[in-house]
Amino acid sequence: MFASSLSGDQGVLWELNARALFAEIARRTPIGRPELVAATGLSRTTVTQTLARLVTAGLVCDAGLDHARRGPAATLYEVAPGAAAGAAVDITRHKITTTMHDFAGTEIARAETDEADPQGVPATVVATIRAAAEIAGRSPDAVVVAAPAVIAPDGRTIAQLPGYLTPGTGLHDHIADELDCAVTIDNDLALLARAKLAVRSGTFAVLSLRDGLGAGLVVDGRVHRGGRGLAGEVAYVPQPGVAIGSPALGEEVIAQLARAADAPETLPDLLAAADAGHRGADRVLDEIARRLAYAAGSLTLMLDPDAVVLADHAALGSLPERVMSVARREAGPLRIPIETSTLGADGPLQGAAAQLHDALVDLVFTRLLDDGPAPRRSTT
Repeated sequence: MFASSLSGDQGVLWELNARALFAEIARRTPIGRPELVAATGLSRTTVTQTLARLVTAGLVCDAGLDHARRGPAATLYEVAPGAAAGAAVDITRHKITTTMHDFAGTEIARAETDEADPQGVPATVVATIRAAAEIAGRSPDAVVVAAPAVIAPDGRTIAQLPGYLTPGTGLHDHIADELDCAVTIDNDLALLARAKLAVRSGTFAVLSLRDGLGAGLVVDGRVHRGGRGLAGEVAYVPQPGVAIGSPALGEEVIAQLARAADAPETLPDLLAAADAGHRGADRVLDEIARRLAYAAGSLTLMLDPDAVVLADHAALGSLPERVMSVARREAGPLRIPIETSTLGADGPLQGAAAQLHDALVDLVFTRLLDDGPAPRRSTT
């Protein structure tokens, strides 16, 4: 008997108990019934009955016996990886990356595609997802996209603001129509902050320099997006020496600064040139560091965070130490708590995968409550 055969409060109570058990199994897999009873506070009978339904539904599976404990060996349980699968996508100006994940959260496939035409992004995203799905051998039940844009709270709409992605719901709708699955679009830096939550708690900002400058915000352990998705858009916060309304940093701004100094136009090349003694590159890096430090200072005043974490290109080479040097020299009594991220270039993708896991759990439980066990799907 599945939860769908229960009515009213019984069905609600079953779902609450089942989700509590599932969350503990996902967190501590594999795990036995005694540990689940202790962790959830549910009775042994409730745990046994609920586990049986989750196993029958295909959400949880037998992971063998625990022979290490004293007394009779207990059955261990783990998340059933084949219950569902989904795709996490990261869009940048130069590349689109898709990873496929099973229901246990394991990455099972990856595909990448270069993208230069903004109008072609929706089709390229779908092609990349299909390439990863073919490798994985199954179609996605859900997709989460990390996009370098302001995303409305509906998880569908790209805001009409400066950027290279087309405003509106076109990206969302194209993916949903082509793949016939649930689709959520989120800001790439909000998802970067979500990824950082796996290793840090409290209140912090992740200050990222990729195609442009922006921040992902976490307040009291929760990603903060703002009422319209605008939270963390620090590129346009006024700075000394930068025209009001102009972005402080980004690929184009860095290229302009570099041309004026007869230096290489990309940040990695600037770092290499400065290490080789190029004075113009050194001056450009100092200016980039100054602008990053002012952005970090603004975030510190607005958010009072435990840390401002430099990520992506802001964490490359000598740049973090240059930023810290500016902060020590120019911040006066304001302490700017700067750290450097260790997430690497996959940060937004890791955050998208974490959000994807939540989406798959919700989707599978909804199917279970409505129709019984979720059917498995294969790539077509």
